[in-house]
Amino acid sequence: MMAKASALAAFLWLSAGCADPTIDGTSVLEQSTDTLGPYRVRSVIVGTLVDDKIEVFYNALDNEPAHYIPLPMNPLDSDGRSGEIYVGQIPGQASGTLIRYYVAVSRDGEHVAEDPVGGDLRPFELRIVAP
Repeated sequence: MMAKASALAAFLWLSAGCADPTIDGTSVLEQSTDTLGPYRVRSVIVGTLVDDKIEVFYNALDNEPAHYIPLPMNPLDSDGRSGEIYVGQIPGQASGTLIRYYVAVSRDGEHVAEDPVGGDLRPFELRIVAP
């Protein structure tokens, strides 16, 4: 009987949205000749709550954490199974620029999910090259 009560409590806790969200995939942009932008970043995110903040952080200067700029990501569509698809747009950059970026879900001011794992320590990289 105790096992059933524990399982029910776990189910109620998870169904109430208390579990941390997960990012099931983010588009990896590696190289572009487009200097006008924007560069669209898409992520599939599961398990968010109404007050969660979903952002793409980008840095076109260096890899210093303080230089990452947060931009909002908005729901694009729902596939009904794996969660919501969110999209954020990084503004265009000059040829020769290396853009580092990552996606994060924040809850109560803390990152509870990042893609790639490690966020600003292991960001995705997009290089803007001459046409």
